[in-house]
Amino acid sequence: MGRNSKPAGGSSRRGGPKKNKRLTDREMAILRLLAKGLGNQDIARRLGVVELTIRKNRDALKEKLGLPHTADSEAILAEARRQKLIEEAS
Repeated sequence: MGRNSKPAGGSSRRGGPKKNKRLTDREMAILRLLAKGLGNQDIARRLGVVELTIRKNRDALKEKLGLPHTADSEAILAEARRQKLIEEAS
């Protein structure tokens, strides 16, 4: 687990609270790039990985944030802001 990881928690829409689900440094980086409006392909290019890796990381993010698998980028960002994992948009 990275030293900069943050806990993701709160009530899950699919069950109980998501306790001890920490976001990795990579997941936090993806959240920040999503907040800048980048898509999977651009994020993959920036991070030097393949797009499939970004899709898998986004799936992990959704699970840790308690979101359904079908959640889009806006839903991911809204929940991350609600949980104070990233700052509100200016």
